[in-house]
Amino acid sequence: MSTNYGYLYNIAGWGDPYFTVDSSGNVSVKIHGVETNPEQEIDLLAAVKKATEKNLQFPLILRFPDVLKHRLDSLNTAFANAIKYTGYTSHYQGVFPVKVNQNKHVVDDLVGFGKVYNFGLEAGSKPELLLAMNSLINGSPKAYLVCNGYKDMDYVSLALVARSINFNTIIVLELEEEVDTVVRASRELGVRPILGIRARLLTTNPGHFGSTSGKHGKFGLLEAQIYAVAEKLKQLGMLDCLKLLHFHIGSQIPTTSIISSAVREASGYYCHLVKMGAPMGTLDIGGGLGIDYDGTRSGSSDMSVAYGLEEYASAVVQAAKLVCNQNGVAHPVLCSESGRALVSHHSILIYDALVAVEEPSDSVTSDELISRLDELVGNPTTLHANIKSAVQSEDGNNNASLAHADQLNKHGIEIFKLSRRLAKQLEAAGDSTYAYHANLSVFSLTPDFWGIKQLFPILPIHRLNEEPKQKGTLIDLTCDSDGKIDKFIGGAQTLPLHALEQNGGGYYIGTFLAGAYQEALGSKHNLFGGPNLVRVESAGGFGGFRVVVVGAGPTAADQLKVMHHDPDEMMQAIAKRAEAAGHWTPTEQKIVKSVFYTMPYLFGEAGNVSVKIHGVETNPAQEIDLLAAVKKAITTKNLQFPLILRFPDVLKHCLDALNVAFANAIKYTGYTSHYQGVFPVKVNQNKHVVDDLVKFGKHYSFGLEAGSKPELLLAMHSLINGSPKAYLVCNGYKDMDYVSLALVARSINFNTIIVLELEDEVDTVVRASQALGVRPVLGIRARLLTTNPGHFGSTSGKHGKFGLLEAQIYAVAEKLKELNMLDCLKLLHFHIGSQIPTTSIISSAVREATGYYCNLVKIGAPMGTLDIGGGLGIDYDGTRSGSSDMSVAYGFEEYASAVVQAARLVSDQNGVAHPVLCSESGRALVSHHSILIYDALSAVEEPSDSVTSAELISRLDELVGNPTTLHANLKSAIQSKDGSNNTSLTHADQLKKHGVEIFKLSRRLAKQLEAAEETTYAYHMNLSVFSLTPDFWGIKQLFPILPIHQLNEKPTQKGRLIDLTCDSDGKVDQFIGGAQTLPLHVLEQSGGGGYYIGTFLAGAYQESLGSRHNLFGGPNLVRVESTYSLGGTFRVVVVGAGPNAADQLKVMHHDPVEMLHAIAERAKEAGHWTPTALQLLKRVFYTMPYLFGEA
Repeated sequence: MSTNYGYLYNIAGWGDPYFTVDSSGNVSVKIHGVETNPEQEIDLLAAVKKATEKNLQFPLILRFPDVLKHRLDSLNTAFANAIKYTGYTSHYQGVFPVKVNQNKHVVDDLVGFGKVYNFGLEAGSKPELLLAMNSLINGSPKAYLVCNGYKDMDYVSLALVARSINFNTIIVLELEEEVDTVVRASRELGVRPILGIRARLLTTNPGHFGSTSGKHGKFGLLEAQIYAVAEKLKQLGMLDCLKLLHFHIGSQIPTTSIISSAVREASGYYCHLVKMGAPMGTLDIGGGLGIDYDGTRSGSSDMSVAYGLEEYASAVVQAAKLVCNQNGVAHPVLCSESGRALVSHHSILIYDALVAVEEPSDSVTSDELISRLDELVGNPTTLHANIKSAVQSEDGNNNASLAHADQLNKHGIEIFKLSRRLAKQLEAAGDSTYAYHANLSVFSLTPDFWGIKQLFPILPIHRLNEEPKQKGTLIDLTCDSDGKIDKFIGGAQTLPLHALEQNGGGYYIGTFLAGAYQEALGSKHNLFGGPNLVRVESAGGFGGFRVVVVGAGPTAADQLKVMHHDPDEMMQAIAKRAEAAGHWTPTEQKIVKSVFYTMPYLFGEAGNVSVKIHGVETNPAQEIDLLAAVKKAITTKNLQFPLILRFPDVLKHCLDALNVAFANAIKYTGYTSHYQGVFPVKVNQNKHVVDDLVKFGKHYSFGLEAGSKPELLLAMHSLINGSPKAYLVCNGYKDMDYVSLALVARSINFNTIIVLELEDEVDTVVRASQALGVRPVLGIRARLLTTNPGHFGSTSGKHGKFGLLEAQIYAVAEKLKELNMLDCLKLLHFHIGSQIPTTSIISSAVREATGYYCNLVKIGAPMGTLDIGGGLGIDYDGTRSGSSDMSVAYGFEEYASAVVQAARLVSDQNGVAHPVLCSESGRALVSHHSILIYDALSAVEEPSDSVTSAELISRLDELVGNPTTLHANLKSAIQSKDGSNNTSLTHADQLKKHGVEIFKLSRRLAKQLEAAEETTYAYHMNLSVFSLTPDFWGIKQLFPILPIHQLNEKPTQKGRLIDLTCDSDGKVDQFIGGAQTLPLHVLEQSGGGGYYIGTFLAGAYQESLGSRHNLFGGPNLVRVESTYSLGGTFRVVVVGAGPNAADQLKVMHHDPVEMLHAIAERAKEAGHWTPTALQLLKRVFYTMPYLFGEA
């Protein structure tokens, strides 16, 4: 009997009762859990193969509606049993928070399956409310429609319209000010609301997901505020409307003791409201019901919970019963907003491995890492003593204390990083590790891994009767160093995988328990998008299944449209260019059409702030008042916030400045070649930005770099209007279609260079070249040994994600020589990451790469260009220190000089002609010209920290001693060499956790010191962090943020920014310079429209990385053009309307026209279909989901 290697992935732990490994070694899905008959099990590999028979590309999401139904049935059964056995006298009636998965088929399934339970929905934004109304038309009339989130007049009015047409709608008050909005809307529409109040409990939920629980939480009202709202409702004669109390202390609550504590606290508030005279009826306990991602049932991390559905329900029921009985209050209906626990299991992401490449071993030994840790673990004690001394001196100046706290933060992080690196070495235990290049985008398909390091169970879905003998990490298709999965369930940094039987596909890997949040949070990085969606339906009690395609993954054309390109116009323009070149064969036409209309993934072959638009050369009369531009945009163009204001003159100035810097460096050093740059379109794929750069750069022969098929299409289209000499550099992982399209571009006179990322790509290029009869121009991407410190260079050095090591470079050159194609090799490229902090690192990288370049020339390659990639940084914090990811210690001139001198030095030493210098500078070109503007809706005073500085220091006293002990344990375990690394790994993991804990406590202490006994305020803003500044959420990238006006008045309040989303991560609480608050002015009015804040230097990456969380989307895009030369000041041009609710709903496979019709029919049946209601519905469908300021 063959061995079942599923145990290596703990499938019995996290997979029970839905996933197992069958006798063939394939993962099997038990669609009814433990009640599944053997003949009803579905072989996952068979389902994948059946789906691919429908001519679908990878990646796929397979959805199992029977599993979804089983989850919903199990939750309701658990509550029914708990209610029965405890003698609880009311019932359970849940809702699904649609933010967790807004996909039409998922929501409709839950409403259909839940009709017998009166199961409802929860919405947190206007488009979510629309989809909930539409779906609940087919649900139970008793089902709750809970309206959470921040609300403007339209949101409240729409909820009241829903109430008037017989939806069981409950408007939950998040802020005291919302009472006034509800009263106004209710009077205007003549509809009496049913209200709830969201409580901000003192009970806290540990870990990431509860990071804003407790009295400093993002959401809801503290106890005194709850009763104040009830009193206000009583005075308005509306206390009879108050029927629900809601709380949410975060996802993934680890233990039932925390659940019990929260329910007891909330039940106490509930009982008090009853005693005040409110006719309460429902206690909504929010989300928090977790799932056991790692299968340990330990509750010891964000990846685990120490209970199942039964224990959860029992804890809730018993806690509510206890407090209500003590207060003599009738038991309330219990409602939960369980999302993650319902939808995670039924959805499986499947992708294929394309190639596996052996990784080099770590050049730093375990002994050297331990030696570095020897230094570090002593340092926190010294730093801690410094901070204690500074705090206790009480000299009235917190600067010294803050500096020491910041140093302690950094040391905690450094201990974590080194411990993690050591753990990876110990885990490998001398074995080789492999980089498995997979057909996925982390940013589009599992964004929570990128953003918050959420781990999901990952394993091959077949061959599990064979031992997986290789240790691998997963590398995605994107041109981004973060595009990798190198941490797995259980803390491992590699995954057991099989050797590939072939390259190009055929080995299928599944990411499990990923049905919650990932589709809504997925971004458009490199213009990759979502997967194909496949529904796997059981064929009844006798076994078998069928697959139904319920959502096609977005094509390249779809992704291009989102960034304001017109695929039809692009196709015509490319065809015209091709015909002019006399090279437009039916084969080439077919290739271009195929790339446009298939998914971008690979085919397995198997006072006011003013803007100085010309920099220091700007005349005072040419300066543009930013507030004036904002007001002109919103008044003359009738635009909603948020806005992005683009200044094309600033963009041109940055491009000119970069080219002038290189021209000067070349002139003054006697360099004998020239500079010719390209823009990497992944940085900002928006049509107007790319077209502007091509136009402004035409006389520099400025070109473009593409990293995916849709990016190549847009680059071809834009460069039609560029210089014929401009480079079109093709990076990224490539399939036959990508290479063929690049060769088509070459054949129609684009200066196209195909850069080889992997040795295997040579074969693809040869096949495509022979098929099309087009001789390619080639480049090679080098993986340098030079490293770039900090986050952005995290995969630089020999363990980098991209390119070939030195020996591999020469091997490829030799292979090309054997194929008589060495004459095609004309470029060497490298990229060691963004934001290179110092010119010394730049010089080192260029010297190393120039050495490789010279060797290729000596081998016989007719080289001509050295492409130094990206890395030219910008100084986000304005310090020019180069001491963090937020700063670089140079400007354009120093950067260009370092590059030119390094290339000249090595070329001269080798007697090789100076190469053309190319850079792929993106961030430095586009960041400054784009400003995100949004308005403040309200400012709410925050409670002070209940833990004093002295108590935090006391906790740090314990912690700073611990690393020394843990470090000693780790050294002892390694030196014992007992043949098992388990003990060493445990100690390394503890050391990592202690580093993180020191960082967290130091940050909390720094926040207290920064506040210096002053009150802080939560400024509720008209923005979504996930949609507009996703890099802050994902990698804590800081941007300069400030009010754009009133800067002749001192800002007297300290605030943090709270966004509109129903997510605890939806906040900005860290600012340039390490501050955790921002100086802001007192709001003259609430409701928006009067106080404007700008996020600066955010023109790179944010639009393509933006997600659809809560169905919020991108901003309105406004171009601010100088008219100084025409005798004016400026004009504003709307170049891209922000997506409206209907647009966002379409992406999640809803049909807005059908939805509007269905809601109208429901309204007519209810006899409540007024012209006002129709106008309101249309406005919410066809305006942006953000809030309207009422000023």
